Amino acid sequence: MEPIREYTASGFLVREFSSLSSTNDYLKGLSGEESIDRLCAVAHTQTGGKGRLGRKFFSPDGGLYLSALFKKRLPISSASLITPAAAVAVAEAIESLGVKNIGIKWVNDLIFEGKKICGILTETKIAPSGSALESFVVGIGVNLFEPEGGFPDEIKNRAGAVFKNRDESLRGRLVGEILSRLGSVGEAAAEKSFVESYRERSVLIGKEILVLENGRETPATALGIDGDCRLIVRTDAGERALFCGEVSLKIQEG
Repeated sequence: MEPIREYTASGFLVREFSSLSSTNDYLKGLSGEESIDRLCAVAHTQTGGKGRLGRKFFSPDGGLYLSALFKKRLPISSASLITPAAAVAVAEAIESLGVKNIGIKWVNDLIFEGKKICGILTETKIAPSGSALESFVVGIGVNLFEPEGGFPDEIKNRAGAVFKNRDESLRGRLVGEILSRLGSVGEAAAEKSFVESYRERSVLIGKEILVLENGRETPATALGIDGDCRLIVRTDAGERALFCGEVSLKIQEG
């Protein structure tokens, strides 16, 4: 698949495609270009988009699907912090275009007007020594506009779009705003400099939630987010910290 254009933005080499199976898989599948740091793939649609825990990520026309490759060594302990750091960067990028009050649902979803507008998936590669990350890919899927015919019935009550009116120029503008902030995501994760902003954007704190773990749903109250971006919850068994990637969550209804 050949890109429809290639350009540089905020220190990234950007390859833009009309469609890819997955922007993350495109970057991970490069064979002779492993040395290209800050290589970014952008697609208008994806045919095989994926989310956390192996879920399919709906990727219709009307979205922005962007992945960025970083050849940066980071401590293993920073791996779980890359996604929430990227969430803050993308929320700030969207707000720079005039959309306000972008929230974050732990750990990787952006929320606008009560609906999910963005998901983020980070995939890492560990150095041969096993002591650090050798590289990582951050994948970002944003619902810019509602797709033609609307969202499918199974997600229409929880999926939303950033913009009401379709304006294709917004895709390029948002790419630039995201990349201008995403370039420092590794440092933000290592230094935990994003955590307070992440905490302030949380849509879960104080809410009654269901923790989906090992096939079981456990009622809990979301109490807060700690300095390692773990979600602190209280269940009948007491308080505990949830680590990124170990569970799924949903806000209880009613």
